[in-house]
Amino acid sequence: MSEILTLKILKQLENTSSRNAKIKILEENKHNTKLQTLLKIAFDPFVTLNLKTVKKPKQLKTKFGSVYDDFIKLVSKLEQNNINDQLRKEVQEFLENCIQLQYEIYSKILTKKLRIGLTGKTINKVWQNLITEFDVMLADTKEIDLNQPLYCETKKDGVRLLFIKTKGKTKAYTRKGRVVPLPNITKALDDTPLGEFVLDTEIFYKDRTTTSGLINSALKGTEIDDTVFTVYCFDLLDYKSFIYNNCYAPYKERVRRLHNMLFMLLDYTHYFVKLKGKTTTSEKEVLNFYKNRIKNGEEGIIIKTLDHLYQKKRSKDWIKLKQVNTCTLKIIDIIEGTGKYQNKLGAFVCQDETEQLKVNVGSGFTDIDRDVLFTKDVIGKLVEVKYNELQQDEKGNYYLFLPIFLEIRNDGDLDNLNKIKKEFNSAK
Repeated sequence: MSEILTLKILKQLENTSSRNAKIKILEENKHNTKLQTLLKIAFDPFVTLNLKTVKKPKQLKTKFGSVYDDFIKLVSKLEQNNINDQLRKEVQEFLENCIQLQYEIYSKILTKKLRIGLTGKTINKVWQNLITEFDVMLADTKEIDLNQPLYCETKKDGVRLLFIKTKGKTKAYTRKGRVVPLPNITKALDDTPLGEFVLDTEIFYKDRTTTSGLINSALKGTEIDDTVFTVYCFDLLDYKSFIYNNCYAPYKERVRRLHNMLFMLLDYTHYFVKLKGKTTTSEKEVLNFYKNRIKNGEEGIIIKTLDHLYQKKRSKDWIKLKQVNTCTLKIIDIIEGTGKYQNKLGAFVCQDETEQLKVNVGSGFTDIDRDVLFTKDVIGKLVEVKYNELQQDEKGNYYLFLPIFLEIRNDGDLDNLNKIKKEFNSAK
């Protein structure tokens, strides 16, 4: 299949709104190997190019000439090397040889910003396992028998990151598979004799807001001081087990390996520590551990069964117990403030995935927030909201009592009403 036709297919996908129609377009072009390759580069989280932005050349070519092979060679170089001035120069030279359509598509793929309404899961419906699906194990809120051997662990209110080492290089990923540049921390793991692994962690500095702000800045390409972080570790997986979702080691074995690894890391780095936890056998022990963690200023605890296997989904083998009610909603509109907040943000209009829960969130913003976030650009983004109660009005509509803005989320999932109900009832 020709290069120009492949690029036109990607533009067609971008301009098609229906998910089923997009899948049909992929099906019709199932044997287009160039399309498969470009989608792999654009959407696979393990194809990391570390290029945040590119500059549009002052003048693009007006006559088409194939640059596909040059693009593949450039991607290979970016994957194998840290970004530097020479590589940036090669990227710009490549773009100068593009016509407008080539520039539009290739520049977005190089910066991993190709937005055509597709996910890895959708692409894999047409080409099985083409895209490595990046998921993590998540805690549930279901009831569990507390009078059995369990492991209770501190729930740190930081940012979930996975440190993955393969081929001698370590990268930090958000739970959505986005690479976070943390050069000092990842270099410390590069320098160890450890082979391939996946380290599941919660990274933290001062508080959730500060931590999240720094990670978001790093994701946007701003250089941050990553030496301020502490990396709280809670699970250790074999690299291939994580990639292919076929973990065979029970949790108690993974914890033993994690302890050994962290002991060895003491000779190389101070960043990594084990989350505080203990084995319990009774409800009283669980609740005492929970109360102690709350008194210590922590968010809550995670309760884990000892023999569970790591699965990349929400699991009843991890149960969270926390003091504060929070949920992740989508911003669907903004409301201008009044009085001192005229021409500034007054509130976000937010809703859950089912659209049955709708709420105006007008508290928790700083004056700077009300300036910066008063823009239509925030519509469609996810927001973390703290609240006191989940309630119903006289018509049976659900709403949040005293909702407070916490942060814009870049790595969370949109909650649905059933999940919010379960978490609220569990907390009660």
